[in-house]
Amino acid sequence: MAQAARAAGAARALWPGRCALAERLGGRPWSPFLAQSRAGFAGAAGGPRTPAAASRKGSPRLLGAAALALGGALGLYHTARWHLRAQDLRAERSAAQLSLSSRLQLTLYQYKTCPFCSKVRAFLDFHALPYEVVEVNPVRRTEIKFSSYRKVPILVAQDGDSLQQLNDSSVIISALKTYLVSGQPLEEVITYYPPMKSMNDQGKELTEFCNKYWLMLDEEEAQRMYGGKEARTEEMKWRQWADDWLVHLISPNVYRTPAEALASFDYIVREGTTSGTTCGRTSTRRPTSGWQQSAETGPSWGARRPTSLTWQCTACCG
Repeated sequence: MAQAARAAGAARALWPGRCALAERLGGRPWSPFLAQSRAGFAGAAGGPRTPAAASRKGSPRLLGAAALALGGALGLYHTARWHLRAQDLRAERSAAQLSLSSRLQLTLYQYKTCPFCSKVRAFLDFHALPYEVVEVNPVRRTEIKFSSYRKVPILVAQDGDSLQQLNDSSVIISALKTYLVSGQPLEEVITYYPPMKSMNDQGKELTEFCNKYWLMLDEEEAQRMYGGKEARTEEMKWRQWADDWLVHLISPNVYRTPAEALASFDYIVREGTTSGTTCGRTSTRRPTSGWQQSAETGPSWGARRPTSLTWQCTACCG
């Protein structure tokens, strides 16, 4: 009994309030461990927290921040590594293409206002390929009398002792790109795009080129170039759309009003080599606006129908 009394006195001295409450309720005083647990729960509920409880709650946050920092560092490392590797690959390809392009001497026979010729110039400029321009007289065309192919653009490429003539804007682009990517001799590349001749309903001979939207690459080169078959198919689709639709929709859209029609006419005459002629078609009068042209030519194409007054490039490649 004496030992129990001494223990009770010690408990009252350490936890006077709680022991008094426990005695009033008829129970025993709380143990220190239970008191600490309740204090921990009280801190978690928003009440006063002990240093130990705050430390335990802050540990997950520190771990999360450390994991986030580590993940970010790894992501930056791989991004920088990929970027440097891509730069090395681009530098290698650029050096190889520069070596190939430096061997080429290119001469472009063109009409400046022809959209197909503009397309070839854009490709050559984009790839920084040096070239000379010969403006062709759209009526006499004496500048291309050396060629049996009587349309422009024509690109003459001299690769060492080999002199090659490339016809058709799409063939020019595909053949040069194949040459730059694969390094195959240009003389061999041209054979991948053979011409096919046919006669239309009016008895006029037409020349079409096989594979003209296709780059002749092996599987490894194609994978490096496109990354997948879908991208290659998408490129071919839009290149063909530009030839079949875009160039024919330019004229109706720049002749929307009489003022725009006159401005377009003046530009073409000013930039052409022969006054009053455009892309091989001689014009004897100024163009009317797009809606008037539609009325003259019928409703089949509506306001988008190209006519003789919109100067389709009859002497340009299609």
